[in-house]
Amino acid sequence: MKNTVAGLILIILLSSNFNYGQNENLKTLTILPFYSNGIDDISLESSETIFRQELSKLDSFNISSRKLIYNVLGEDICTEFDCALSAGEKLESDNVVYFNFLSLGKKIIVQFTLIDINKKSIILDESINVSSIEDFDTVMKRIALSVATKKTIEETAQVGLITKNESNKSFLRGSRKYYGFSFGYFKPVSGFDDMEKSFNLEFETGAELETVAYGLKMFVRKGFGASVFMSYLFSNKDFCPFVGGGIGYHLISDEAHYERRYVEYDYGYEHGSYYYDEHPEDKGDGVELHLHTGLRLFHTYNFRIKIGFEYSYTLNEFNDHAFAFTIGFLK
Repeated sequence: MKNTVAGLILIILLSSNFNYGQNENLKTLTILPFYSNGIDDISLESSETIFRQELSKLDSFNISSRKLIYNVLGEDICTEFDCALSAGEKLESDNVVYFNFLSLGKKIIVQFTLIDINKKSIILDESINVSSIEDFDTVMKRIALSVATKKTIEETAQVGLITKNESNKSFLRGSRKYYGFSFGYFKPVSGFDDMEKSFNLEFETGAELETVAYGLKMFVRKGFGASVFMSYLFSNKDFCPFVGGGIGYHLISDEAHYERRYVEYDYGYEHGSYYYDEHPEDKGDGVELHLHTGLRLFHTYNFRIKIGFEYSYTLNEFNDHAFAFTIGFLK
């Protein structure tokens, strides 16, 4: 029995040392106590607990305990750079983060600043607006991700981590570049002699404002081509319908068109006739006009899904026009 107990104690000690070894290379982070004149203490304490828990899950820092911070700082309140820097130095921490909670009417502004103690510099200085205290759960998860990855609060937007305030207004600020791939079916309506549907692949790159997206699209379908386009975005929320048009040039494959030839022959000992198909060269290529519509899903996020429907008309000798249906992503 004594041997068993001793063995268990040894295992526990070894496990503790192993866990310590896993985290010894992580930088230490001090989270200064939350404070605000306009928000109740219970909400602030709960928010700080959520922030600590979420940051611990991400395993990016060794986080100083609340007890250690209280023993060193006592009841001091730190909501400014110099105070936070001094606190971090007293605690011998690599980084320190402090918060400001500002209540302006129905709006609450949550500000946070991440400091590098050794360099005495600010790594992040961000803020996010919320419409109610109920959003603090989402906000703390977003800020934890921002601090762990050292990314701005805007860059941490993802499914499940959008506040009500962001959903009610545009999350897109200024022109933003993007790219994406789509695939689907291309179905000729008329003009194409090969009337069977075929595979359609598209690559799109461009920029978008709050209500307009524009850019360049390259596609592979019955040949390949490229076009410039512009789309009107009807919404700045997660489900965003769009409609637009474009113009480009389509190099259509020779197999897409053919001309049937009739030939009569008379060799003296034999005569008759036959048909054969001749593929014309370059007659199918031409300027192409596009009209498109569709739906963007998760429009306020960095990664979006795009469902598109397009009508194309090619200005060539064969009067080609067709429909295309695609689904893909934008990033």
